Order: sequence, then C-alpha cells, then structure tokens
Amino acid sequence: MNRKHVSKIAVSGIVGVIFLMSAITKLFPIQLFEAALVEGYFSNWVLAPYIARIIIAGEFLLGGLLILNVYFAKRVIKVSIATLIIFSIHLLIVIVTEGNTGNCMCFGNVIVLSPLESIIKNLVLIGMLLIVYKFHNGILYKKPYRILLFLSIFSIAVPLTQPFQKNTITNNDDVVGNHLYLERVTDTAHHGNLAQGKHIIAFLSFTCPHCKIAAFKLHVMKKRNPSIPIFLFFLGKESNLAGFQLETKTHTIPNALLSDVDFIYRSGVRLPAIYYVDADTIVKKVNYTTLHQDDIEQWLQE
Repeated sequence: MNRKHVSKIAVSGIVGVIFLMSAITKLFPIQLFEAALVEGYFSNWVLAPYIARIIIAGEFLLGGLLILNVYFAKRVIKVSIATLIIFSIHLLIVIVTEGNTGNCMCFGNVIVLSPLESIIKNLVLIGMLLIVYKFHNGILYKKPYRILLFLSIFSIAVPLTQPFQKNTITNNDDVVGNHLYLERVTDTAHHGNLAQGKHIIAFLSFTCPHCKIAAFKLHVMKKRNPSIPIFLFFLGKESNLAGFQLETKTHTIPNALLSDVDFIYRSGVRLPAIYYVDADTIVKKVNYTTLHQDDIEQWLQE
C-alpha cells in the first residue's frame, strides 16, 4: 500500500470521525438541536424531533461510510460536500442577519462553536474531501452494499436511543393558585410590573442542563413571536450570567438574578420551573418537555 493510498484513507477517516462526532454530540441533549431547527426555520415544533433524528442519522451514515472508504465513496463525498455547503450557507445567513453570536449547534452543547468558526471548520472539511475525491479510486470491499445496509440500520437506530419526549401533564396541584409576590422583585429589576397581566416566568439555574434546554426553547419562542411576555429569574454566580446567555441566546429576554433564598422560595427545588402567571398568581406549571409555543399563545389570547 503506497503512501498516497494511506493518506487518502487517513484523510477520509478524519473527516468521517468529525461527522460521527457531530452526530453523537447532537444527541446530548437532542432537545437543544430540535429547538435549533425551529430557530433556524428548518422545521416547526411538531416536526423538529423527527427532522433532528433524520439529520443525525444522515451524519452518522456519512461518517461511517467515509471511515470505511468503500468503493462508492465518490458519491458519498459529493453528498458530504453538498451537506457542508448547505450548512455553511445557513450559517452565513445567520451571521448577516443576527451577527456572529451564540452556539451554531454543530456539535450540540458539547463543543461550542460560533457560526464563523463553524464555517471555517466546514471549509477545511470541504478541502479535505476534495483531496480524497481527486485521488479516490480503490475498492476495499467485495460486497460494499452489505456494509451500506448494516450502516443504514445502525445509523437509524442511533438517534432513536433518545426517546421522543411525551407531552405528559405536569402536576400543578402544589403550586396553582399560589402567589409569587413579584412586586419587590420587579422594583429591584426595573423591568416593569410583573405582578400585573399575563407572563411566562421561568426559574433557571446556571448549572442545570435542563434549564439550558428550557432557556433556549424560550429564546426560540421569543424570536418567533416577540410579543410573548417572558421573564427569566436566574440562580447562580453573576460571573456565569454572560456565559449562560451566550450559550442559550437569552440576552435579549428580561431577567433578574435572585438570591438563593428568594429563588428557591418562589421556584421550589425542581428545576427548571416555568409558570404561566396571571396578576402574580400561578395558573399553570410546565417543564422543558411540556413547554409549547402554541399553548402559550392560546393562553395569552384567552
């Protein structure tokens, strides 16, 4: 085996591993990637769980085929390059319309990349794939379609390891009808009177992974419908606020940082705590899995 052949296999394998990393890291947690699809107008909230799993399965399949370097790899390379170009065009639109901020979700919440960093990464991968395409002419397997069938089944199974979230009913009996006593908090935060009218109030901790999912979903809802009155209360060190907002893109949503006692007194111990609040009274409690934009908009219009 000559040096050129070894180099071709190595480069193809490296790109394949990156595709696998991209697929696997989107799984933890997959709800963030689902919300990112809605934010980017690739889907709505209903279809996002299915589209997310299709994309992850596709990335896993491409990665596996690139690593194995089977004889139809030239077709695989073309699809891989087209995929990277589509992602890069979308990221370029994001930079033009929203700036180079936030996490592109290319590697989920595991590796945080800005849109520009992700575009650079994609350009490097496209260059590597073009090199492999130019020199690829080998057949490493006698029956490659068996490999394709096996990888296809395995790739479909991988994202299904993360179950679809059921719209289970949250137990409201312990909080519905309670008052949050937000008058003093509102005066301190200087964000209007939360004790009057309808609001979505979320209590989030900087160290809670489910709180990050909830925060990002609230950001997407606010982006799609800016009239939704959302307010966030945070628990944690003030030095962690900027990082949390950057990661979840919630810097434009009104918020306040509470002391530990004030926060737990209003939120309880199970986070994230998300309340439908009318005139300072809790009407409904949801969590990040039962947080739905359609339900919120319907309640606000009632």
